[in-house]
Amino acid sequence: DVAFLEYDLIAAAEYGRGIDWKKQEGGRLYAGIDIGRKHDLTVLWLLEKLGDTFYTRAVIELQNMRKSEQEKIIYPIMAKCDRICLDYTGLGIGWGDDAEDTFGTYRVECVTFTPKVKEALAYPVRSTMEDRRLRIPYNKYIRADLRNVTKQTTAAGNIRFTAERTPDGHADRFWALALAIHAAAVPAAEYAYHSVGRRADDDNERPVHSTAGLGLGKGLW
Repeated sequence: DVAFLEYDLIAAAEYGRGIDWKKQEGGRLYAGIDIGRKHDLTVLWLLEKLGDTFYTRAVIELQNMRKSEQEKIIYPIMAKCDRICLDYTGLGIGWGDDAEDTFGTYRVECVTFTPKVKEALAYPVRSTMEDRRLRIPYNKYIRADLRNVTKQTTAAGNIRFTAERTPDGHADRFWALALAIHAAAVPAAEYAYHSVGRRADDDNERPVHSTAGLGLGKGLW
């Protein structure tokens, strides 16, 4: 097994010491949320996009908390985001349905993890680091979590991304970051009004809205 992200690559993406990395500067906000309850963490990773660079503005880690208590912390952050990508696997199914009801399907994309989906999510994390377009906080738990993800090639030639479960999580931070990067990669839906022509019984314009997704199942997968 090979670690997917090298130490040098992670270190190069980290903020310098003394930088107030939580300070927002008016850019668009995107969130990725990996869902946990007892054994794994619930992690929200918040990115601000300035130019073509993603700046981490918050990493919220929750454990051993009821869903309702977690939502009290996470929902106010989600409300500020242009788009949110959320883990729709296991416990995440209920989370995803409730988030869509609260914030709308045009802002929330529910992502069911499969090997192919994880592959599609993982590579953009690496490429944004390689291109120096990602800033993350220096934190030993984040660094260990990002290093915990390994890439395996099966006997059939398929790629699998796995991580060892530790007391500090199960690569939950990595997947929250990957989901946030994906959220930023897909344009937020925009509402527009288009005339459909004048009719005798209706002089109003018909509202039309567009949505965007990756087309890989519910939301992305």
